[in-house]
Amino acid sequence: MPPPAPEVGSAYGSTPIRTIGFSTGGISLLVPTGCFLTHGIHGKGTRVESENAGTDCAGPGFLGGGFANWRIDFQYFDTNNHMYENNVGPINYEMTFNNFRSINHARTMQPGRSCAVFFSNGQELARQCHNILK
Repeated sequence: MPPPAPEVGSAYGSTPIRTIGFSTGGISLLVPTGCFLTHGIHGKGTRVESENAGTDCAGPGFLGGGFANWRIDFQYFDTNNHMYENNVGPINYEMTFNNFRSINHARTMQPGRSCAVFFSNGQELARQCHNILK
């Protein structure tokens, strides 16, 4: 009998922040320009030990000039897609490319999803989410 599969409780993901849109052959495409929001959540089940999110830029992503007046929020939704917590990050006034925020206190969350949301100049630029399961 094979050993049981390890339980996975942590998750990581990235989503593009800036994209360039174009059409070819009747198909519309969005291509990342090199900046991404990466979000990691660490824990098991509904128990979250820590969470972090940050932006990374490479290649043509550096041509955009960085992000001004940025912040990263952590938003939590139940299984009915109702937001039950919005952990708003501080506004950072410097113009930067690589930005980071973390929450390092353990807590028990509701089943649903956790999202990292990146804002610059008051505009939401990217959202990256993970499911929180029992």
